[in-house]
Amino acid sequence: MADKFTFLKARINDIVSGEFVENGNDSFLKTKDGREFFRIRIMGTVVEKFAAKDNNYAFLTLDDGSETIRAKFFQQTVAQANSCQVGDVLDLFGFVRQYEGEVYLAPMISKKVSDPNLEVLRKLELNGGSSSALSGFAGGADVQILAKIAEMDKGSGVKITKLVESLKMEGAAAMEVITDLMMKGELYEPKKGIIKRID
Repeated sequence: MADKFTFLKARINDIVSGEFVENGNDSFLKTKDGREFFRIRIMGTVVEKFAAKDNNYAFLTLDDGSETIRAKFFQQTVAQANSCQVGDVLDLFGFVRQYEGEVYLAPMISKKVSDPNLEVLRKLELNGGSSSALSGFAGGADVQILAKIAEMDKGSGVKITKLVESLKMEGAAAMEVITDLMMKGELYEPKKGIIKRID
C-alpha cells in the first residue's frame, strides 16, 4: 500500500491512463504499472483557465507534455486559480478525484515555477535518471537542511529567510527542498515564515 501522506511526483499521462479506485476517504489512483497515488504532485503549463462569475469555482487545464488534466478549485481555493494565467508553469500538490467519469486534480497548494531548471529536474526525476550534479545535490540537501534547523532552533522555530541565508545552496533550490520536507511531514510552519522539525 502506498504512503497516504506523501505527495508523489507523477506525469499527467500516468494519472489519466490509470484507474480511480473509490474507497471513501481513502480513494486513490492506481496506475497501469501498479503504483498507487493518494496525494499527487505534478508540474505542468496552464493551457486553459475558467473562473465562474460568482467566484465559487474555477479550473485550470495543465499540460506537462505527456497529457492534459483539469485542476478544479472550489470556494476558498479559487483565489489560487485566479492568480494564474495561461502560460504559467505550476508545481501542484493535491488529490486525485473523479466526477462523472472525469479524473481531475483537487489542489491543496499550487506554486508558480519561474526557474526552467526545475522543469528539467522534474523530467529527470520522472524518467528515473539524473546527472551526477543533480544526484549530488538531491542526496544531501534534505539532511543538510534538517541538521541546520536542529542547530539553529532554540525552541520557537527558525525563520525561513535566515535558514536559507545560512545554507550553502541557491535560494530557490533550498526552498524547493524545504517545501518537499513540509509536504513529507518532516517540517511544519507553526507561524508564517517560521519552520520547525517534527521530531
